Amino acid sequence: YMDHTKINEFIEYCEKELDLYNRLIVNKEKDPNDSFYKSLPMCIIDAVFSIGVKYKHVEKAERAFIKYFNLKISKKYPIVNEYTIDDFLKNMNTFSTMEEAAKKGFQNRQKTSTNNGILKAEACKLVAEVFKKHGINTLKDFNEYSDKKTLDDDIRQVKGQSSGIMLKYLYMLAGKTDEIKPDRHMIGFVKRFFKEIQSDKQYDEIINIIKITVEKLKPKYPMLTERYLDVLIWSYMSSEKVYVLTFKTTLPNVCNTSQDTVTRHEVFEYFENAKDALKGKIQHYTINNLIFDQNRHIRILDAHAKVVETREKELYDDCRLTSEKIYDIQNLLCSAFEDKSVIINDAALSDDKVTIDISKDELKICVNHDLFILHTNIFNIIVKKNYFLHIKQRFENGEGNGEAELYIDLNQVQVQPKRILEEET
Repeated sequence: YMDHTKINEFIEYCEKELDLYNRLIVNKEKDPNDSFYKSLPMCIIDAVFSIGVKYKHVEKAERAFIKYFNLKISKKYPIVNEYTIDDFLKNMNTFSTMEEAAKKGFQNRQKTSTNNGILKAEACKLVAEVFKKHGINTLKDFNEYSDKKTLDDDIRQVKGQSSGIMLKYLYMLAGKTDEIKPDRHMIGFVKRFFKEIQSDKQYDEIINIIKITVEKLKPKYPMLTERYLDVLIWSYMSSEKVYVLTFKTTLPNVCNTSQDTVTRHEVFEYFENAKDALKGKIQHYTINNLIFDQNRHIRILDAHAKVVETREKELYDDCRLTSEKIYDIQNLLCSAFEDKSVIINDAALSDDKVTIDISKDELKICVNHDLFILHTNIFNIIVKKNYFLHIKQRFENGEGNGEAELYIDLNQVQVQPKRILEEET
């Protein structure tokens, strides 16, 4: 999956989806891992409780534990009175059972697995005991420990930790910046782009993709590390998203004059609802306006087809855009506008007056440079993605003055707060 073109496309995908330029260059945001608790037991708690749940539950468990034992734990260097493995095990041994530790200490009874898993509270204690066995008490001890392989193998023996995902996250929290954890969010993000990755267990391939991406982005974003890209992807995938359908037009029969603009936004929590609304907008605003005639053909293309039909034979033979091709395009557009999935499998065609650019799942048409422009990827509205239909046409011959434009966009965006409301402005 590491071919040059694919990686470059993934880099562009990351930059756009994660808004890297604004976040890292403009706003100079820092890796939030840098401000995590400077305490090895807190790294264990966060790493163990994070697997498979929303992070708010992890934060709640951490706050409950800190409050229960009235702890003061630094989040900055230099570390003052570090909360150590010895301190943690001493606190955990005050509970008569792990059930009591989960209920009172963490206020969280989650297990490492729904299938024969143990309480996460117990897993934290068992991991801490592994550190104790290796003579590791502080963050410095952990980061400077020489026999990491034996340590890692022992931690993987704790029930529910065999995959090593928790362990990778533990290293990240403890300060390792070149580490990546292939959790469900990372896997989901990479699989969106690399369709070749079929299994969620292809950890090595996923990690390799992220490492190469960071290496290639480093010259532009010096502050970016594997750990930082990991947290940016995690934040993006875990935040709540909605689909925003935007309709903007200066179509003469929609507005009072061709110079007026009408803009509307509709917000949907689920893609299926947004998709249905998008299809409705496309059908209504592309068929019921002056861009189309009663046969639902785009007027400019229809007129151009008639010109081609009446050309002298020698000119007709030299014309790369034949009337047959124009009507093929008409049928393609009509199918899309009538909510029928279509497939584009043609190369770009052009002549002196008409340019038709067909690439991937997009179609662009420009007639006489600026009389008519269409840009769209609506031909197969199935997968969750951003869709757009942009049409611009100059109206003349008594049909109106000036240009008319139609924009219909469906974009998935991250939102705060969580409450989703439909709105129209």
